[in-house]
Amino acid sequence: MSNQPRLSILMPFLNAGATIEDALKGLLAQRWSSAWEIVAADNGSTDASVEIVRSYEGRLPLRCISAAARKGASYALNRAAEAAFGRSVVVYDADDVAADGWLSSIGDALEEHEWVASRHDPWALNPSGFSAIKRGESQNEGLQTTWYPPYIEHAGGCGMGVRRSLLLRVGGYAEGLQNLYDTELCFRLTAAGARLTYVRDAVMCVRYRTEAESLFRQAAGWARANTWLYRRYRPDHARLVGAWSAHVHRWRRLLQMTTVPGDAWSRLDLMWCLGWQWGLLRGALENHVEPVMHGCCAKLPDGGTISPPR
Repeated sequence: MSNQPRLSILMPFLNAGATIEDALKGLLAQRWSSAWEIVAADNGSTDASVEIVRSYEGRLPLRCISAAARKGASYALNRAAEAAFGRSVVVYDADDVAADGWLSSIGDALEEHEWVASRHDPWALNPSGFSAIKRGESQNEGLQTTWYPPYIEHAGGCGMGVRRSLLLRVGGYAEGLQNLYDTELCFRLTAAGARLTYVRDAVMCVRYRTEAESLFRQAAGWARANTWLYRRYRPDHARLVGAWSAHVHRWRRLLQMTTVPGDAWSRLDLMWCLGWQWGLLRGALENHVEPVMHGCCAKLPDGGTISPPR
C-alpha cells in the first residue's frame, strides 16, 4: 500500500479547546484500506487548541499548520486544501465527531464519486430536550435543497468531501464569507457540472450550540447569508411572491410567543427563530431583495405555526 495519502481530512479550528479532543478521539478508531492524513489548520487560537492537536501527532497521521493570516474557517480550509497530499479532501469540524466506520465509508465513496456528503446525526452529541428545531435532521435522511431559486441540492460542510483537483479548479472556498461558505461552494460545484452524492453509511455526529446569544447570532448569520446567496445565484427575474407579507406575519407570531411561558429548550428554539427573522430582514434590506422564507421556523414552541395567512 502506498504511503501517499488518498484522502486528506481538513480540520480548521479556532479556540476549540472545549471540543477538539473529542473530535480527534473520534478519528483514533477509524480505519481505511488506503493511506489518509489529517491537516489541522489553526486559524489563530489563543487557548490550548494547538497543544491538544499536537499531542495527537504521534497517534494519528496528522499535520498541524498555521492559517492565522486571515480570520475565517473558509480561509483556514483553503490553506489546508493547498497543503493536503490526498487525491480527495473532506471537511471535519472541530466540534463534531465521526461515528464508527465514517472514514472507510466516505473514503470508499470518494474513490467512486467526485463530490460526496455524509449523513448527519443530530442526537448523539446534543441534549435530548434540544430537538424541536431539528436543524441537523435536515441531513439525516438525505441531501438538503435550497428553498429559493435555483433550488439546488447541497450539504452541510462537515463531512462533505470532494476531489482536491475539482475544489481547486472552482477556486476553493469563498474567503469573503463568514457564513454558508460551504453552501456557496455547492452552488459553484453544481454550476461546474459536479453531482453531489449522499453517503448514508458515512455518519457524522454534529453538535448544536445551546446558548441563547450564540444561537441568535448563528441563526441571524445563516439567514443573512442565504439572502445574499439568493441575490447572487437566483435566475434572472426570479421573485418569491408573498415573501414580505409572510415575513411580517412571522414577526407578529414570534413577538406574541415571547410572552408565552415555556421550558428552557422552547425558549432557545424561539431565540433561534428570532435570530433567523432578524437575519432575513437585514439581508433583504442589504441586498434589495425579498426575504427568503424558510421552514426551520415553521413550528413554534407552543406547537403553533407561523406560515403566512391564506
